[in-house]
Amino acid sequence: MIGRTSWLGTVLAVAACTSTPTDSTESKVTAPVCREVTLGWGSAPTQVGLLPGGDEYLARGPQAIAVGPTGETFVLDSVNARVLAVGATIRVAVDGIAHDAEALTVGADGAIAVYSPLKSTAWIFDRDGAPAGSVAIDRALHQTVGISLGASRQVLVHSAYQETMSAGSPSAPTSLATLLTGKREGAFLFPDGAGVTTHATSSGVELLVVTNAAGRRSSTRAAFPIPGDASAAMLVGVAGTSACMRVEQVAQPSDRVEVTRRAVCMDATNGRVLTDLALAKPELYVPAHELAAGANTIAVLQPTVDHLTVRTCEVSR
Repeated sequence: MIGRTSWLGTVLAVAACTSTPTDSTESKVTAPVCREVTLGWGSAPTQVGLLPGGDEYLARGPQAIAVGPTGETFVLDSVNARVLAVGATIRVAVDGIAHDAEALTVGADGAIAVYSPLKSTAWIFDRDGAPAGSVAIDRALHQTVGISLGASRQVLVHSAYQETMSAGSPSAPTSLATLLTGKREGAFLFPDGAGVTTHATSSGVELLVVTNAAGRRSSTRAAFPIPGDASAAMLVGVAGTSACMRVEQVAQPSDRVEVTRRAVCMDATNGRVLTDLALAKPELYVPAHELAAGANTIAVLQPTVDHLTVRTCEVSR
């Protein structure tokens, strides 16, 4: 498909996406209003790069998506070493990033950060794409799964153990000892400091809200069952009082394993399901960060043989 980039353009379509929660979902959720942008494979300003797979390696394309404070969507196009902003128009937001970057985030002030696990470094850029410094992520934190930007452009490190730590900012980096001392429980943190995690039980998966009181152990503030069939859930972000996650159900009906996936957002104050969106089966590859949440929006990356679809959906209130 790479050779046909000259005619692979950009198609924008607005539609109400059909998303039917499983029968076991306690309350039916109205299908969210979604907007889809299709980006062709290539190196033109409105395209994204793809390295086709071979006999001994998988295809590689955009690995991460993020939502900005105004709802604009950003795509990490590491093959072309850039970040694209996808909204009413498509533009190159940052150019010249590391080809091995795998994580992307956008701060409340519009600053953009990309993270390379290989180089253990997060690079920050102003909203106009100008470089604004970098923060080294200590290699002792080998379980880092992503980053986000906090106040004063602090790089917040998210671990596989559902903990959040501050690695400091370009102007005020944090030592490893200070970073570990200040770690907070929760894959992501709400503005009041509470953390949000997921927990598997014998009957399914729960969404937990935990306290992070200074000088005291964390305690569970609230626990809500994630509706529908769920074997596992991974949080992808918080926005206001909502928590969004990728939910997976694993089944083995015969000699094969079947995995179904959903994007679910829940109100962390009462457990109400805000969005329940079925995710398409992977075709080319599964991006490292295929979901993102922010600004009352959930965004999804969907690579296909012919193009990359960027879907953004409103999170119900």
